[in-house]
Amino acid sequence: MKISKNLPQFNNAVALLVIVSKRKAQCYVVTDGYVTSVRTISVRPPQYTDREGFFETRGKGEVFSSGAVYEKKKQKMEHEMLPELTKTIESVFNEYRVTDMYLFAPAYLIRDIRNALPGTLSRTLRLEIEGNYYSHHPFQLLRKIKEETEKMRARPENQEAIKVLKRRRLHSEGA
Repeated sequence: MKISKNLPQFNNAVALLVIVSKRKAQCYVVTDGYVTSVRTISVRPPQYTDREGFFETRGKGEVFSSGAVYEKKKQKMEHEMLPELTKTIESVFNEYRVTDMYLFAPAYLIRDIRNALPGTLSRTLRLEIEGNYYSHHPFQLLRKIKEETEKMRARPENQEAIKVLKRRRLHSEGA
């Protein structure tokens, strides 16, 4: 789909937007003013048999506590999701010759995803945005990329520039 003019167009570049939620992931390729959905991943939550691992603590005719020793669902889904996501990203990289990658994922997953990526892929990672953006439209994602890159440009990098800007602000506030 064609990207509106006020959003990043990625002319002369091929960008991969990777949007990850707890159980799902979506990949978009953006290049020369067009965005295309290329892959979707979905991992089912683990299913347990009826009352698997159930226990009760009884005494004097009463039940003191009860519960189930289920395997941690979150960790199991992460172990299934990360290898699948890495394989998908690698195949998209090879198929579309991606030059830049932008990652949208919940804060607790970003580090794991970054560590799971091979070195060649992680070097193309331009921006990591925390949050669950899975259900957002690609234009909203591009708008978020634009906002974040503008913030990064507005930030001075060296200490001398920061001091000059602080002095200028103090001087203008005092006048």
